[in-house]
Amino acid sequence: MSTIKRSNSSSNIPRLSRIAVRQSNANTRSRSSSTRPSGIINTNLLVSGAIGRSSSYSNLATPITRKLQPNTPSSATSSASKSFRMNDKEWQKTQSMRVKNFFFDYDPEMPPLKPLSTRVYVHSMNILFKLLDSRITITLENYKESVPEYLRSFKYKYNIKPSVMKTPTVPSSWQYILQIWLWLIDRVELLQNPDRILLPHTTDQSKLTSFYTLVNYMADSFLAYNNCGVDQDKVDMNLIENLAQIHKIDLKNDTLSDTEQGLDNQLKSLNEVKQSTIATITEISKELQEIKESNAIRIQNMYDQRNNLICNTKEHSIKCRNLHSNLNECLEKKQRLESVLSTQTCTKGEIKLLNDEINKVRNIEHQNQQCLQGQAEMIDDYTYKINQQKREIQAMIHRTNNKLAVLTCKADELKGLQMPKNINCSGFEKEVDAFSDKLNTADLLLKSKLEHWNILLQKKHQEEIMNKLMEEEITAKMNQLLATEQEHIQLYNRRKEYLYDQIRKVHMEIIKKESALEEIIAQMPDVNAMKENCEASLNRCLNLKRHQQETMVQTSKFFIFLHHKLKDTVNEHVNMTNNLNSVIETCLSALE
Repeated sequence: MSTIKRSNSSSNIPRLSRIAVRQSNANTRSRSSSTRPSGIINTNLLVSGAIGRSSSYSNLATPITRKLQPNTPSSATSSASKSFRMNDKEWQKTQSMRVKNFFFDYDPEMPPLKPLSTRVYVHSMNILFKLLDSRITITLENYKESVPEYLRSFKYKYNIKPSVMKTPTVPSSWQYILQIWLWLIDRVELLQNPDRILLPHTTDQSKLTSFYTLVNYMADSFLAYNNCGVDQDKVDMNLIENLAQIHKIDLKNDTLSDTEQGLDNQLKSLNEVKQSTIATITEISKELQEIKESNAIRIQNMYDQRNNLICNTKEHSIKCRNLHSNLNECLEKKQRLESVLSTQTCTKGEIKLLNDEINKVRNIEHQNQQCLQGQAEMIDDYTYKINQQKREIQAMIHRTNNKLAVLTCKADELKGLQMPKNINCSGFEKEVDAFSDKLNTADLLLKSKLEHWNILLQKKHQEEIMNKLMEEEITAKMNQLLATEQEHIQLYNRRKEYLYDQIRKVHMEIIKKESALEEIIAQMPDVNAMKENCEASLNRCLNLKRHQQETMVQTSKFFIFLHHKLKDTVNEHVNMTNNLNSVIETCLSALE
């Protein structure tokens, strides 16, 4: 958005106020000059083409011959230097009464300002800053840091003494606090009553007529540009005739060719002012529309991202419940194995196998607890991100409303320059520079608010970086969980191979024992003894086979359980991979 730029070191004078200032300077020089008649207009003003000229435009058809410095005693610099007379007791008394009346209008129960207390000082600053920006709050806890910070953000043009900000109630700080109050009150009055502040009553009828003649010309030129039934040539001729009548110039006299050339240059500059004003209004309208569209799209994206996070939170809650059920199954398996170990008599190898099974179940229990803890942390992270998205949406809506309000105000100020014809006011000469200073103040106030919004946008950018770092941490945790699941699967595979080897060894031992038993039976000479030995051996074989069958049944049950467990683990791994992909896609969409 284009803003009014500074044209000299003393003030940021807009175009319309430049017209009045230069005409005032022209008449001042004409009265003080002994060689120039009093009834002739300042030809330097017209030849230079400086009416309505702003130094922010470099592609002008008419060159700028010089920079006009205000030389009236009521210029912006002199008025600013006289605004606060620090050692004038009478002035301090008058301004103190003004401040007191101002606070009494907003708070009839306001305590006396002098002697000043800390509570009254904080209350007064809170009133003034809230009138400038309703989001600002000054309290007893933060006034030492907040007051100077907000003064700098609003471009306070005087020095801010740290000792005054820390101890505002001491007598030596009174004049500086009064200075701050008056400066803030001027800004508040400018925001609340811009017409009364920027367009005060004037006294010089000729200068007032010249000023509003130019303003009416700009309005008629704008109508002619928009094809509203107004002839531009007729408007230009009316301006020349009106200015000649005001300054008592005979247009029929051929010796005034320089004056006519100056009027032509003046018309060119006014046309440029008209074009720039129209371009500014168009640019503000386009930017307003772009802000509305971009904020609508961004808010919709944030709502979609919030809904995705809520869905992911629900999925992780379901996964936590599944992990709880798996943990309970592992605990039951552990109890069954411990009961088998405590009730049945087993060999050392079987005891070792059962102890290994118990340790594996304990490891699985520990891993499931870690998974549950990780899932709980992820749920907390998602909850935090959802709340953060809600706060960001509310902040974005608030910032958008503020930007739209500022753009609307600024557009109204530009449209307000097109004043109606035949405006009757009285008095102008002593208030021209005050008019320029007030416009500068309004522009500086707008710039300070824009800088404040830029700071908020930078903070938002830092928050987005922190969100990105949190998403990277979540991705790292998910990768760690996947690695843990891979180790778990490898551990199950090794356990399966080990159990298969043990079964094969037991089967081979049984075959060897049967063959040895048959050889022994064949070598026995005594039939009765052989029969008894055979029966005993047969009983032992039957017992061994029965034991083998029981072992095989238990092993088969374990392998069935192991097979189901591996299948559940693989399914869980697939689900976690899908969830990881969805989380990564969500994070990428959020970053976009």
